[in-house]
Amino acid sequence: MSVAEFQEALKLQRFNSVGEPDAAIRRIHILTPNAHAVAALILATTRLSAPVLRGFLQRNFSYTKAIKVSAPPDQPTFAMEYHMSYPEWIEVTSPEVLHEGGSDLRRTMNVSFLFQAETPETQLERMELIHLVQASCAVFRYDSSIWDAYSLVDKSFNSDDTEERDTGDQDTDDQTSLHYYYNRPNPPWASETGDIGDSKIATPGSFDAEAIEDLDADEVHYDALTIGNTLASGNRQPDVPYWCPRHYFLTIMKYRTERALQGWRDTAYKLEINVRAGIDSRHISRPLQPSGINRARREAESLERRDEWASKAKDLVQKLIDEICRNLYSWNSFQQRDADRFRKNGSGKQEEQLELLFFEISEMYADLENLLPDLKILLRDCENFQHKITRAVTIKENRGIDLQHWALTLFLTVIRHSFALVALANMAVVAPNMAALETQLGSLGLDSPLPDIPTLDVLTKPLDIYRSHLAGLLAAAVGCDISVAYEAITSTSDIEVGDLAVILPRLKLNAADLGSLATDITQKLPTSPLLSVPYTDGVHLRMFFSKKTISHLLLPYIRERGSSYGAETAHGPAENVAESGRKIVIEFSSPNLASSFTPDHLRSTLIGEFISRTHESMGWNVTRLNYIGDWGKHIGLLAAGWTRFGSDDQLQGDDPLGHILDVYSQIMDLFKPEQDLSRQAKNDEEAKAEIESRGIFAERDAFFRRMEDGDDEALALWNRWREVSIAHFKAAYDRLGIQFDEYSGESKVKPETIAQVETTLREKGICEEIDGSLMINFSNHGEKGKGLGTQPIRGRTGSTTYLLRDIAAVLDREAEYSFDKMIYVVSARQTLHFQQVLRALELMGREDLAAKIKHISFGGIQSMPAHLKNARTLTTILDGARELILESQSGGEESGSGPAVVGDDEVIAGLLSQDMSSRLTQGYTFDPKKLSLADGDSRPNLLGYLAKLSSTVANLRASGAGDVDPDYTVLEDETYVDILRVMAQYPDVVASTYKSLEPHGVLAYLNRLVYALSARLDEAKPDADPDEAGPSTAGEGDEISPEGRRAQLELYECAKQVLENSLNLLGFPIVNA
Repeated sequence: MSVAEFQEALKLQRFNSVGEPDAAIRRIHILTPNAHAVAALILATTRLSAPVLRGFLQRNFSYTKAIKVSAPPDQPTFAMEYHMSYPEWIEVTSPEVLHEGGSDLRRTMNVSFLFQAETPETQLERMELIHLVQASCAVFRYDSSIWDAYSLVDKSFNSDDTEERDTGDQDTDDQTSLHYYYNRPNPPWASETGDIGDSKIATPGSFDAEAIEDLDADEVHYDALTIGNTLASGNRQPDVPYWCPRHYFLTIMKYRTERALQGWRDTAYKLEINVRAGIDSRHISRPLQPSGINRARREAESLERRDEWASKAKDLVQKLIDEICRNLYSWNSFQQRDADRFRKNGSGKQEEQLELLFFEISEMYADLENLLPDLKILLRDCENFQHKITRAVTIKENRGIDLQHWALTLFLTVIRHSFALVALANMAVVAPNMAALETQLGSLGLDSPLPDIPTLDVLTKPLDIYRSHLAGLLAAAVGCDISVAYEAITSTSDIEVGDLAVILPRLKLNAADLGSLATDITQKLPTSPLLSVPYTDGVHLRMFFSKKTISHLLLPYIRERGSSYGAETAHGPAENVAESGRKIVIEFSSPNLASSFTPDHLRSTLIGEFISRTHESMGWNVTRLNYIGDWGKHIGLLAAGWTRFGSDDQLQGDDPLGHILDVYSQIMDLFKPEQDLSRQAKNDEEAKAEIESRGIFAERDAFFRRMEDGDDEALALWNRWREVSIAHFKAAYDRLGIQFDEYSGESKVKPETIAQVETTLREKGICEEIDGSLMINFSNHGEKGKGLGTQPIRGRTGSTTYLLRDIAAVLDREAEYSFDKMIYVVSARQTLHFQQVLRALELMGREDLAAKIKHISFGGIQSMPAHLKNARTLTTILDGARELILESQSGGEESGSGPAVVGDDEVIAGLLSQDMSSRLTQGYTFDPKKLSLADGDSRPNLLGYLAKLSSTVANLRASGAGDVDPDYTVLEDETYVDILRVMAQYPDVVASTYKSLEPHGVLAYLNRLVYALSARLDEAKPDADPDEAGPSTAGEGDEISPEGRRAQLELYECAKQVLENSLNLLGFPIVNA
């Protein structure tokens, strides 16, 4: 449609026009508006709507974030507006798209620098952009039945192969508006003709199918027209709210907010992945040795590039945080200022619908706010990375001063320690007890025993040895209590800045000048064989572990503990001793009989196994419980389907579970019309009861009543389905390496326990009968019950409900297991249900039992491929993931060497690497490319490094390295020392993980460990400077004495053990290791 034609269409009379329908409602949606389209709107405005349109356009063009309602006094008119923003991450191949008529394209940020390699000569073949979409909508009412809606969505970019359209529309019957379908204008940088496409005006009540299909594939689900058409196509009864502008406004705002949340989630995920990959790839080596001039110049240039990259990344993250905050502020302001006025003057039905829309939008804004903590952590990490760059220069400059300061001390102590260091080569492996540890520390040169600090566990955590030792030195040096000294000590996972640090203000010495205090403490601290020279970093006094003694201390420590290294033992701190041997029940996976195994079930399975292993590492007796959804009305529905479609032969065939799922799917198709009728009669309980007393409803309920009454024939058929399903589940779980202690289910809940719970609820007045159902109205029972709603425990047919059975199941488990703790690992979608279970237990007087129970919730998986998301069984999911790995490895081309082989270990590792890379509640965006261990990204190939370690250990043993005593001086090379320092952190990582029950910390630790190992295990770079390169890493053991190879062997055996322990904690398969 040309500009002129569009303008003429807008000028058409809306009432009593010959040949035109009456149009009480006009809705216009423009995707990426340009000046011509906006001018047409302005020229067609009326006197009443002009002020609204003027303010609306001004706020849109200035990228305001606002949600507001304005209503002039003593007039029937009012206006509602929202203006929000969200990011779109796009990829382009031409830099011209960044400009419009010579100017930068508004609201678009070039983030290609995130993907740029550190060497500036590397050029990208594509550009990565983040465009901040501005979405605005205004609804202006003339009177109670006449209103306009303007929707503008500024995306300002086109896909290469999709022609997108803008649309406007009208409704049919007695109240109609104009339908406009016109092609999306060319992007501003591509044309200056002003033409906005060919006109397509539909007749009243008709739609142009071709135009609909050509709409932006993403935008069509969220634009103000498609949503309005969906509303208008419903039942045109008085309580249907399409004709209510308030309801229309909130509905389109809900869908636009949903789209915005999706954009923010995807961008936050991509940003975190790429920023962290960029930080990892720009690793800053700690300079210990003098450098040549050329190398110094290259290092300076590299630091400058890294600083520039970090500054850009930090600014980008800060901009997105600010943009989210502005959007949140607009919603919060709207709720405080206009929400109550917005809700007034609606019918009872409309008020309910408006409240529901408000709730749904509030939940989405809460989800948006939940993105801020991780983004702020990412911002902090960018700032820390910049700080590292500064520290790298500081350490390099101060190295000469530090060496001079400590040279005399080293000379005075070398004779005293020389005999002990020589004797270490023949040191025997010590047992894990304090006497043996003290003897070993004495041989390293410690003159006094470690201070007794109750919260430390020096027999489990090697870092506690260093903390305890430093606390004693510090307390003696400054004259403070040892508990104060200990509280001032912190450790860091970043080995480039040190291993331990003293936070000077925590010493409570009231020093005016922290710099002078640091110097004074440095001079007073005695020489330590465990710690190297401290250096000042702001309010921190940082230090590294001594490279001369760490191998002597750590390698025997790890060898003695083996697979238990990192696990708490009975000799640990008092709180851990108390937990040793306690009982915990962990319920996870829990699929439903006759229903698909969903991505949520997959996450529950992986997370539940991780939580089980974490508790086992802390000494708990763990019962893994799979609580099958094998009881309820859905079983009755399956029975109704079985009489129509079931086959005993297929139940005994090759795919019995597939047949059960087919039957359930078929009966659901037949049942859906009856469900729709029941929903339509929602507010008429008598009509609803009549509908549910016949047809498939009646068949379903009758079979389930037979089951609850103990009918032998019904239970026999049900038991066949259950046994077939559990047999399939077990085979699939075996592929994951998971074995459950019990396959329980709702069917196992004792009838007498259900009766006991129901009696207690009745006697205490907790439940009441409403419309034939026995209900708990939680809001009537104290402050804790508010927001928990009303939930039935028995339906009108007398059948038990999920809630009643779950409450009874808790009591049964208490009697059977006498547990000290119970954890449900279930999707966040079930949070309300578990809140209701716990509140019901409290109301029954079982606060003690409720206090032992915890629900670990988790977010969903976004963007999972359809064939995985819609897979019906766990086996199908695993096989589908294997296909994705094969596709990734083949690159879509056939290999001449025959088909690749992908084992379950690689499939499971790929799934776990994604599932456990972020906080559980956040969920994650599924990336098929990251399933493959050979995907070429920055994520370390964890199983690959385990194989490398196994091969290296085998080669060293084959060389005879195990037949001589070790020479640990070989391990004083910085690359070896870094491996040792990271290995020492593992028990601390396990302890922290146990407290949080978050797996991403262990995965981050694994990344640090294999990064340290890569300096020795990866092949040397072919372009390394031969004059300034470090030691060769092409082959371990080359040109090293047999004693040196023995030391390497011990190091790699211990590294392999730590890597195995870490992988095992997360549930990674350890195959042929």
